[in-house]
Amino acid sequence: LAPPAAPPPAPSSANATELPELTFTDYDWLKPSRGKLDANPYAQTDFTAYALELGEVEMGLTHITAGLLPRTQVSTSPVLWALGIQNVSAKSNPVRLGPLDLSIEGTTNRIPGESFEVGYSGLGAMVSLAPHPAFGLHGGVLMHRLTTDGVPSLDAISPWILRATGNDLSEWQFDPNDLYDEPPSLQARTVQLRAAFDVRFNRRDSIVVQGRALINAQVTNDYNLDELGVPPILGIDTALEYDGGVPVSEAYLATVSYQLALNHLELRFGLGVSSQRGAWALQAFEASWRFGGRTRWSEYRARSQWRQDASGRSQEAGR
Repeated sequence: LAPPAAPPPAPSSANATELPELTFTDYDWLKPSRGKLDANPYAQTDFTAYALELGEVEMGLTHITAGLLPRTQVSTSPVLWALGIQNVSAKSNPVRLGPLDLSIEGTTNRIPGESFEVGYSGLGAMVSLAPHPAFGLHGGVLMHRLTTDGVPSLDAISPWILRATGNDLSEWQFDPNDLYDEPPSLQARTVQLRAAFDVRFNRRDSIVVQGRALINAQVTNDYNLDELGVPPILGIDTALEYDGGVPVSEAYLATVSYQLALNHLELRFGLGVSSQRGAWALQAFEASWRFGGRTRWSEYRARSQWRQDASGRSQEAGR
């Protein structure tokens, strides 16, 4: 039998190179801030096919959205509830094939009332393509259905809506009982196209380009519109003029915005154009507070570890 091989000689420290200690500047450079992290292509959910992560919550100026299931979110608007509009929406991203994602979404709104009731629902689909972490392409279609029963009175129209739209309804006066033996109804269906493109410089900074256009509207109603007239609120009077295709020039908006995503605060602000004056601002500006979810939790742990390491280095330097 061959004798056992001799163990290798212990490494000598005579020729070892001593690594330099990290300085405070090095620690600051290693801080895992979002501006230094790689872009997350799935971060934005309002103009894409993506949804919030499980356990993630977004609180915006007009909405609260929560990820209740993997790649599935539910949202509502407390502002609309305060105005008497019951509302809820949901979005699911069940298909992810490499860089391609497909989502479906639905929404329902209802304004109950004794003499006048409004229902508003929507169903849509969105496709997102992220061939590179630095940019993405998004497009989809939304179909909406509006139903009304009864005739509204000026007392039933929210003063907040009148103030926001700046409409003078002094000439829109009538007595519904003089016009109808039975409460009339209205049904309107619309089709809207959406498209977006975003360029992501890192996890914090990005540029977002969005566009929307109403391409089809169909209305059936029992109202005597010639006698009743329609109040000039939010372009309703103009929308009722079409029964089929709608020229893009009559109902469009496009915006270019800068997106700033900090640890929890997210801001979007930009410029735009729209067929209805000022309507682009609703898309160009946004502010929200986001927390929870796997991604933000991993970022939090990385920042906590960095703070511990930096604190230990400071204590050693003070000795």
